[in-house]
Amino acid sequence: MLTSTSPIGPWSSPLNHSLVDTNTPGIAGECKAAFDPGVVIDDKGKGWLTVGGGCARIMRLGKDMISVDGPIKPIRAPHHFEANELNYINGTYVYTYNIDWQDFSDWPLPTEKPTTCCMSYMTSKTPLVTKSWKYQHNYMKNPGDYGFDYSNNHTHLHKFRGKWY
Repeated sequence: MLTSTSPIGPWSSPLNHSLVDTNTPGIAGECKAAFDPGVVIDDKGKGWLTVGGGCARIMRLGKDMISVDGPIKPIRAPHHFEANELNYINGTYVYTYNIDWQDFSDWPLPTEKPTTCCMSYMTSKTPLVTKSWKYQHNYMKNPGDYGFDYSNNHTHLHKFRGKWY
């Protein structure tokens, strides 16, 4: 956790340690890593944090934005690898992540299988209710699918001139 009054710094750590890690209850023993955070503030002013590597977790942030307020809950993201990102769009929480490198012969959903190591997204109106998260689709294929070297992806959805990109 780092803070600054300017986007170019200087930066400081108000905690001098990670907010969450692989020893944190709700993450411990279940996630290989607690990294690649995604943060959003919803229309009620509540901060939310997603983390994970090999699994996904979501938590509400405290009013101070440097503490966790309540339980840490799983997001059952199929074939989760990394690159957690969270947005709040028109009353819906949109969670994006990078799918792993497997061949998806065990794809658990009736939807079309995604491509290897692509960006996929899930949506929910109630983010702390694990079963409320619904897989939607992939929205950015792996660079290798476009003729570049295969690698993992990280993305961020952003509203620009009234459109989400």
